[in-house]
Amino acid sequence: MSADTTLLYSAYHYSCIETNILTLLFEHNQAIDRPRVLDIGSGTGHWIDFYRRTLSSRATVGLDISEAAIEKLKEKYSKTDDSISLIREDFSRKDLGNIGEPFDIINSIGTIHHITSDEAWLNCLTNISANLRPGGVGFISDRLGLFSINDLFTKSEEMASWSKQETRRGASSGEFRFLLMRGRSKSLWNDGIKASGCRLVGIRRFRPFMPFPGLASRFNILMIRKPA
Repeated sequence: MSADTTLLYSAYHYSCIETNILTLLFEHNQAIDRPRVLDIGSGTGHWIDFYRRTLSSRATVGLDISEAAIEKLKEKYSKTDDSISLIREDFSRKDLGNIGEPFDIINSIGTIHHITSDEAWLNCLTNISANLRPGGVGFISDRLGLFSINDLFTKSEEMASWSKQETRRGASSGEFRFLLMRGRSKSLWNDGIKASGCRLVGIRRFRPFMPFPGLASRFNILMIRKPA
């Protein structure tokens, strides 16, 4: 949940993403029985719970770059579900390789837009492709608009409020890199996905209050598939 949104809006936002994932699976006739799931950027575990609840995932690997997030996830799941394993890792690392057996679904919601380096972004897509089974699918939520853009928190008061919050926790200025975002166009996404060895098969856009939602650099869902 973002610091500048209400609980009600966040619940609505998550609900839209969940609906769009299930809609894409239905639209593209992607029947997956008890999938093996990799969740990139697991955070609080929302998407781990989503795939268990809706698709009865038989095994899930939760991955996050934050050690604190992984420790919290271990507290949440270690005593309740041995089908969930947790890894602290940077999924944009070039030499990452395979994480165990191939996955039926790889999920990355609200994470890849923070990878501003195109090289690291391509590494991430390559790692997704390498870890998908043939015929497997990936869901990516990203700032997909008409143009490729780089943006930051543009309002000085927003940056100031974040700075104060982080300073109270003792963070250094070097830890503000996570505020950077990169919005990439559909064309750039298509090229990157092809280069990784997968194919872009569907898009569901999330900006219901915009007159032209296709133009908005906002969080949208991409569905990719690895050729069988």
